[in-house]
Amino acid sequence: MIGIFVKRLCAMLVLPMLLSAVAYGQKPVREKLKYCLPNASINASPLHSLEDPEELFYLLLITKSYISSSASAPGILEKWHFDASKNSLHGVVSPSAVWSDGRRVTSREAAAGIAVGLTHKPLGAKISVSGAEKLRTKNWKNLKGTGVSLLNDYEFVLSFDSSVANTVGILKDALSTNSRHNRTWPVKFDDRGSGIRELPDFVGKYKVVSVSPKSVVVRIGEREVNLQAGECSSGDFYAYDLPPGTHSEFSKSLPSSKLAVVGLLNPKNPAFDSMHERVAGAGWLRSAFEEEKSDGITFAGRHFDKTEAGFEKNVNWNLDPAAPKSKQLTISMGADWPSVHPIRTRLEALATVSGIKLIWIPWKDQDKDIDFDVKLATSRIQEGRHTWFQDVLEDPFYHSLVRKFPYTVGILEKVRDRAAATLPVESNLLQELERVTREETSFIPVARYTTALYSRKTSSLELVRSQDGEMGFQERVSSK
Repeated sequence: MIGIFVKRLCAMLVLPMLLSAVAYGQKPVREKLKYCLPNASINASPLHSLEDPEELFYLLLITKSYISSSASAPGILEKWHFDASKNSLHGVVSPSAVWSDGRRVTSREAAAGIAVGLTHKPLGAKISVSGAEKLRTKNWKNLKGTGVSLLNDYEFVLSFDSSVANTVGILKDALSTNSRHNRTWPVKFDDRGSGIRELPDFVGKYKVVSVSPKSVVVRIGEREVNLQAGECSSGDFYAYDLPPGTHSEFSKSLPSSKLAVVGLLNPKNPAFDSMHERVAGAGWLRSAFEEEKSDGITFAGRHFDKTEAGFEKNVNWNLDPAAPKSKQLTISMGADWPSVHPIRTRLEALATVSGIKLIWIPWKDQDKDIDFDVKLATSRIQEGRHTWFQDVLEDPFYHSLVRKFPYTVGILEKVRDRAAATLPVESNLLQELERVTREETSFIPVARYTTALYSRKTSSLELVRSQDGEMGFQERVSSK
């Protein structure tokens, strides 16, 4: 009797679960995998400033772009139309754009992701939507006199106020897969209770099972992948770097992401407040990367090479291995590079030969101590286009420094206002930027390198990067 009772109880518990999985078109989870993220936490809110570049290691994997030209990877908008004469966007939300609970994204949520989201990104300093904040209030249906028009539950029109010439080009770039620093996604609202609340959630490329400040779990077929931030060990996937001694256990993804390393010598510091000292310091810094090695780093002769818009053959940056006078240099990093990172390894080796002590300020400590000598930042090269100079003036940290370089500020303002790094590219302005930064020795081309994604050789999925820079999982061919 007990055996029959147990069988019946198991059937009562298990059968509904199986039926539920079948009803939603899912099979039971047969494999659980882990992706160890390089960042300390996960922020699901589109209404925050994307300042930490390491956030991109999960955002590029989870979030859909608003517009996509790929039939195999549709965006949030099923249809869209930009009207350059009115600086407007007409969008229709795709039925495939759904939240983790399966509910379709509404026109209000999609519009808020753009209109309100941009106010928290560098782009918001140049392009805005009047009345955007109304979408976050209980009175959101009363949108008269604003730049927001909700035509129905899944269709909207946004009209933009812009201070730049190439508004449509910038918007297309920001809402496509090219977007990095300005990446936006819809806002999930909860209208219940005493007020409007923004809920942490993603409109994912994969079914999002759960979201927390330390973890996002996604469902891919019969597998669950836990994207874990903070302390993480025994991962199946890594980005940026691998734990020591584990390289033989992982395969590397192709293509890799191309990055430019840009340097800024602090003109407020006595060590580099003169042109002579900056020229010498820039030459010494660049000399660390002149030699070809097997670490994936190549020397940057100038900001733009011959395959990129902005290439100026008549501009040559100096290369001087003479060490700066200072016997100690504080270097501020654009990311928390580990001590074994090849950029750090190269500079440490050069400093040892030159008798200089290097002090590294990690990303998380930059707000506490900005008294650096050298600032190193990385900028992604997207289809031959560098975009860092479009947004750098919107950063108070950089702006307070580059005011020491009036000609650099002037050309950066031109580039920003003309959106010279956004399609269509205005190569003549980028050539001028190369010349001016060389003449003032302000923003220095240092090196180039690639970042890779790593997947455990025994895992059934691989973490890969597409040609346009998006990240995703695919079946491991060798495991079949």
